[in-house]
Amino acid sequence: MKISRVSSLFILQITLILSICRESDAQEVFLIDSRKINVSSLNKQVEQILRAVGIPGASLAIIDNNKIVFSKAYGTRRVGGKKKVNENTVFEGASLSKSFLVYVVMKLAEERLLDLDKPLWEYKENAAIQHDSRSRLITARMVLSHSSGLENWQSENDPDKLEILSPPGEKFIYSGEGYNYLAEIVSVVTGDPYEKYVAKYVIESFGLNRTYLTYKSLPWSPFKLSWPQNYAIGHNWHGKPYDKWKNAEPVPSSANSFTAADYAALFLGIFNGRNLSKSTTMDLLRPIVRIGDSRVFYGPGFELLFNETDSIVSHGGINPGFKSIVLYSLVTRKGLVLMTNSDRGDLVISELCRMTIGLDVDAFFENSFFEQYPGTAIGLIGTYLEKGPGPFFDAVDQARLEERLGPHTCDHLGYDIGDLDLNDALRVLAIGIANNRQNPLPHVLSGMISMELGKYTEAWQFFKTAQELNFSMWDITDDVNKCSSRLAESRGRK
Repeated sequence: MKISRVSSLFILQITLILSICRESDAQEVFLIDSRKINVSSLNKQVEQILRAVGIPGASLAIIDNNKIVFSKAYGTRRVGGKKKVNENTVFEGASLSKSFLVYVVMKLAEERLLDLDKPLWEYKENAAIQHDSRSRLITARMVLSHSSGLENWQSENDPDKLEILSPPGEKFIYSGEGYNYLAEIVSVVTGDPYEKYVAKYVIESFGLNRTYLTYKSLPWSPFKLSWPQNYAIGHNWHGKPYDKWKNAEPVPSSANSFTAADYAALFLGIFNGRNLSKSTTMDLLRPIVRIGDSRVFYGPGFELLFNETDSIVSHGGINPGFKSIVLYSLVTRKGLVLMTNSDRGDLVISELCRMTIGLDVDAFFENSFFEQYPGTAIGLIGTYLEKGPGPFFDAVDQARLEERLGPHTCDHLGYDIGDLDLNDALRVLAIGIANNRQNPLPHVLSGMISMELGKYTEAWQFFKTAQELNFSMWDITDDVNKCSSRLAESRGRK
């Protein structure tokens, strides 16, 4: 077949255009406000940060002007494995799973099918909490804002009964059990099990085709495959993989699996003003209970931070080996969803927000003693893992001389190393105590480690000093009482 000169020129033009397009793809950018973000450069930065912190894999989605402007998968599904994380790889959403229920509940409330302030027992009794008369005060709004007083998991205190730890409506106590109870109430209202009403209200409505509720087939699944086959494996603080949890039954508070892009689509479905009324959205943004003594509040479904220049919505998810978070500015309409397969996953949040959406999220980490990347502790723990205790302590001494130890660097290191060597952990915490004698936290951590080592006299002194320094990050009463009992027993044996 002969090709005319005109046709040849046309083919050449098309080839040149395609070549230019390929070059453009290599230089692809996306916009945050009017700022251009070079994709290739961003990917290199993200990959470098993940390597530095020790996170095997991640799924990232970025929101601007209430649209997903970028999503990308990084790393491997399992440390040292050949299978890469790709756009279809799902991560355990952990507590981000709660957002699926939040949307359904708010939608039903908007349709006047569910009353957020009606006691839940009027819809359905919960036998596990009938032993406590205060259970009759618990409402959907309390459950959504973690102010119901219900403990997080029944196994944490008395395994034989579900406990109410504070009067309903008065105090922030995070509760997965509360959400699971509320999911049962929604089943009563809709007449459908959790899997079916979430598929109807959320998965199908928002086109979440990389979201899964269980690891078994469901007859009403909107997909050809109703359980994930492309999934990430979780890793502990030191990079060792956990056995994969594959839930055969749904756990509304913590078991859904999805990608960052799918969760971003759900989040925008909640807050973009197109699916819920303005009054319902404003209800979601009403602070109900303060989280401890921080600047952060909990509303019906999400953490809320309000300051002079911004209003930020957030939620985190933590399962063994998985950490995820969403952060979103109501003022700039910019946000970020990050899902990781590592217990270290939350250490990169501040830096990723800074380099992408320009959001100041430090307030969410004010009460944490873990340093965010590129904190000194992250590099030092890498030295410990790669070179051992000797070079590590030399590096710690050098950092101290150069005044690079932050207020909680040694606390971070002590907690981290405690899983590997208790005596090395005590040694680095002692450096922290010497570096800042007014910081009560290393005394608490040293007390806990000394207890594990059976050194009750030393532990008692550490706890006593922490109390004298007015430690308030969490309640150490149980630790102090346990130490006192063990100390008395050891003295009695003598």
